[in-house]
Amino acid sequence: MAFTNLNFAFGSKLTSTQLNQIQGNFVALAERQDTEPKMTGINVAYVTFFSNTQAHIIAGKNVSSVTFTGDAVHSTYSIAWNRTFATADYCTNFQAISKDGVLNRNFNMMNSAKTTTTMDVYARLSDENNTNGTNPSQMFVMAWEG
Repeated sequence: MAFTNLNFAFGSKLTSTQLNQIQGNFVALAERQDTEPKMTGINVAYVTFFSNTQAHIIAGKNVSSVTFTGDAVHSTYSIAWNRTFATADYCTNFQAISKDGVLNRNFNMMNSAKTTTTMDVYARLSDENNTNGTNPSQMFVMAWEG
């Protein structure tokens, strides 16, 4: 269904047709159809992967590959997106899970290089009294643009 601009009088009862139109609008937004209003803040790409000196994709959307480019201490991964972002200024979010089972592990994560189709991600521990590099066991990276 295409997105339908709707107006309702306050206090009016909605008909089944209007309820179907509302449902169709939710579908149009979720599927990012051309007829829907421009929505910002919806992720357009993500990847979850095992990351302990490997790069095995668990799940993803609009990602073609993840390559481990670091070593036993420096956790660096190159991500290739299946889509082209409008600019290299798209927003990203990162999360990581510790490989050694320590709970409440803190990682500093950043992208060291980013283009409209690729990005490099680096992660290192930032625990109190421990800022040595280490590879997490799993990482999640999400990307979206306005």
